[in-house]
Amino acid sequence: MNYVTLLASLGFAQEVCDAHLGKIQVPQFTLTAPYKPQFGFPPMMIPLWSDGAWPGYIGVITRWFGGDEAGFVKYYAEEQALSEIALTFDQLKAWLAFDFLCNVPDPDEVGNFAASIGLCAKERVEDYFAHCQEHSDLSALPAFAIGLPKFLLNGEEDSQPGWVRDSVRKPDIETMIAHGQYQQAWHGINSPGLERDEIAALLRLIAPFANDARFDDLATCWTQSNQ
Repeated sequence: MNYVTLLASLGFAQEVCDAHLGKIQVPQFTLTAPYKPQFGFPPMMIPLWSDGAWPGYIGVITRWFGGDEAGFVKYYAEEQALSEIALTFDQLKAWLAFDFLCNVPDPDEVGNFAASIGLCAKERVEDYFAHCQEHSDLSALPAFAIGLPKFLLNGEEDSQPGWVRDSVRKPDIETMIAHGQYQQAWHGINSPGLERDEIAALLRLIAPFANDARFDDLATCWTQSNQ
């Protein structure tokens, strides 16, 4: 079992799998794919790219225990902080291309990325973002008409997904599981404050209640990536 097989079994589009496999051409010295599993990340997220500068990941959120969590996030490993940057892959394409346009000095590399990820032709990137000066301006693009991620709604400083819990402790999550509060416990497992060994133990504790054999696959992939 590996993450790309799990992504496909969970119904994610081939383009998401391609991102995870490193088939999308990103500018040099930016993101890395296949990702490097050395920084640590919450099990709900499947990394698509890693970045040693933060350090951390851009990844996709998976859904378990009857929740409606979704979207794409930046994860800052040192702070254990999540930032919701897109609700759909089309939004992620635009968010990343604009971020590269603002920060990568070689416009050809940005164009190659935009074409590789299926956003637009490489020579049309600046036209695509003609009316965007800041990330907040992305909200006017068609891809964001369905709704805005927290990054665009509130700004980067207040962009964590709504399901994230503050100040979680392992005994509290164990109590939630014992009381059948599996969704709340799952949110706690994926929130800041826990060590790797604590998360691993909680995954073993909550797994029997997932009612989905793929959750065991998720736990296996996460454990293998967080030694």
